[in-house]
Amino acid sequence: MAAQNTTLTQACEKIHDHYSISWLLISSNKYISDNDNQRKPEFQKNLNYRVTLQLTKLGEFLDRSLRRVGGSSTSGTDATRLITPKSTRKAKKAPLKQPLPRGVIIVDKHACTGCRRCELICSAFKDGKLTRELARIEVAGTDVGKGPNFTPATCAQCADPPCLKACPTDAITVDLKHGTYARIIDEGKCDGCNGQTSIKCIEACAQYFSPSRIRIDPERLVAIKCDLCDGDPQCVKSCLFGALTYHKNERGIMTGVGGEF
Repeated sequence: MAAQNTTLTQACEKIHDHYSISWLLISSNKYISDNDNQRKPEFQKNLNYRVTLQLTKLGEFLDRSLRRVGGSSTSGTDATRLITPKSTRKAKKAPLKQPLPRGVIIVDKHACTGCRRCELICSAFKDGKLTRELARIEVAGTDVGKGPNFTPATCAQCADPPCLKACPTDAITVDLKHGTYARIIDEGKCDGCNGQTSIKCIEACAQYFSPSRIRIDPERLVAIKCDLCDGDPQCVKSCLFGALTYHKNERGIMTGVGGEF
C-alpha cells in the first residue's frame, strides 16, 4: 500500500512538473509571438509541438503508474487526451479550397501617426486620384483624447476568404498571374450586387473585420479591395514611419479568417 501511495505521489508531482513546463512554454511563446507578428506562425507551430511532446510524455508516465498500482491502464495517447484541456487540442478543420496567399501586409499600429499618406498614395496609384474614398487601405482612429491612436486597416488576404465565398458573380478570385495569390476582384465580373444596399462581399468581410476591407467605388459602383499591387504594395513603400511591412512566404501564409494572424 505504501508503495502504491509513493507511486501516486510521484505521478501527481509529474503532472505538476509537466503542466508547469507547458504553461511556461505557452507564456513565453505568447509574449514572443505577440511582439513579433512576422514570426508568429513559426512560434505557434513550435509551441504546439513542444506542448504536445510534454503532454505525451506525461500520458506515458501515467500509463506506467496506473499499471504499478493495479489500476486500469490505457495507452499513452489516450491518457494524454484525458488530461489535455480541450483548448489545447487541435481542432480538425475542413481543407481549404483556395491556395494560401503568399503575401500579406503587416501593421504596426504603434508606429502609425495617422498621416494617411498611404491612403492617398494608394488611390493615386490605382485610380489616378488623390482621394481617401478610393483607397484600398483605411486608417482608422483619432488623435483626440489620450493621444494618437491610429490603426491602418489592410486586407488580411484570408486563408479562407469569406468575401470570395459570398460573391454571387464569382468576381473574387486568387491572383495566380503575379504569384502573390492575393484575393482580388475582377471588376469586369463585379456588378456591385446590382446596386443593392447590401453588398455581399462587404457584409461577409464585416463579420470578421471592422471596418470592412472591401468598399464600393461610388462612381463605377463596383467593389474594390487591396490586391497587393501585384506584389509591390505602394502603401508599404510610401510609409515614412515603418507602420506597414510586406511579408512574403512562397509556401503560403495562414492569415486572416482560417489562419493565425
